[in-house]
Amino acid sequence: MEFLDKLVLPQSAEHLNLLHYISILLLTILIPYLCIILGGVLLSLKYFRKSYTKNEVMFLRYAKDVLQIVSVNNFTALALGILPLFTLILVYAQIFHKTNTLYTSDLFLSFLFVTIGILFIYTFRLTFSLDLILKNIDNNQIPEFSVEDLKKLKSSSAKILPRYGYFGIVFLIVGIWILCGVLAAASNFTHWQPSSFISMIFSIKTLLYLLIFLSFSFVLTSAYILFYIFFWNKEKYNIDNSYREFIINDNSKRFYNYSILIPLLLLFDIYLIPKLNLSGNVFTFSLIILILVLIAISLNYYILHKNKINYSPLVFFFTFLSLFSFVTQKEILIQNATESNALVLSAEYDKILAELKGAGKETVINAAEIYQVKCAACHQFDKKLVGPAHLEVLPKYEGKLNQLVAFIRNPVKVNPAYPPMPNPGLKPNEAEAVAKYLLDEYQKQKK
Repeated sequence: MEFLDKLVLPQSAEHLNLLHYISILLLTILIPYLCIILGGVLLSLKYFRKSYTKNEVMFLRYAKDVLQIVSVNNFTALALGILPLFTLILVYAQIFHKTNTLYTSDLFLSFLFVTIGILFIYTFRLTFSLDLILKNIDNNQIPEFSVEDLKKLKSSSAKILPRYGYFGIVFLIVGIWILCGVLAAASNFTHWQPSSFISMIFSIKTLLYLLIFLSFSFVLTSAYILFYIFFWNKEKYNIDNSYREFIINDNSKRFYNYSILIPLLLLFDIYLIPKLNLSGNVFTFSLIILILVLIAISLNYYILHKNKINYSPLVFFFTFLSLFSFVTQKEILIQNATESNALVLSAEYDKILAELKGAGKETVINAAEIYQVKCAACHQFDKKLVGPAHLEVLPKYEGKLNQLVAFIRNPVKVNPAYPPMPNPGLKPNEAEAVAKYLLDEYQKQKK
């Protein structure tokens, strides 16, 4: 989306960090909602079909209850699904500015699919209610000449109704799949860039993210249904023992079956993370996710085998917390992967700010003198001192002046064999002059 790229303004390092926190908040709202709406509609469609094939009223009631529980109302879809995803597009347009990636375009495509899917799902919810009304109309309650029309309407309703749900699921899964592709590519930004849209969505990383998403979808949906019916709104649901046992067994068994997949998928995900993107925070959150999932599994065991339904709020809480930790871990990976680009953007911001303040009107800057004062104590061109030799590290900055300026202004530890470089405290124009001096001298000495 080139028009967004043109509208984006360079941001300071502090603002870029703030954007990552905003991204965590948006994904914490968006991902659980998409998980619950996807898992809930799949479950509703399953039991809606079973109610016809087995002629079981309880299945129909369950399908209706689940659909109403997960969809809540139209405002929920807007506040928890559509708006966070649209805002995420704007945030990523800032974070990945000047990277020549198509993440914002891909996110917009995901936004379109998710929005259309949600519209179909809420149409499915509305027509479900109409279908139940039709079923409760007795032939004796209408004029004789309309009986045949009522039969046809009931028959067509039973055929058309699930189509809205199926269309909604298809569009929603495609939108989620694209979102997983963007997150997978963004979290591996410096080490893997897909050559095309198709290679992105069919990559191992994207498919793994999608499997983790689907597993969390069934697990979180099951935990949410138990929490909603037996704790949050228990006064509303006046249910008999048979229906109660059915709800508990169905959801606790599904929770168990899919939750045991999550630790295995997470371990494989950690294995695929590039080493340079790994950090203490990434490992910490990975461990937190595994611990929280195992706690939720243990609590669910008591619900399934000991009928401890009062544990349902805890199961939902720990499951949601594990998903939040997963989202945070991914955003940390994205922040680590985009660190060099953040330096470029913040350097450009500092340069623009300096020009606005009049700092850019300084006359002559002696780059060689600044280098001798600030840099020569730790660096030489042909041999290493405290830091590496310039001839060893400058090749990767050929033709990349802005990146070198960004590194000089905000150095980060790159090579574990050397200590971290202290910030020399140069102004934007001083850093640019020193960077030009280094590249010019490098070109002279490599000959």
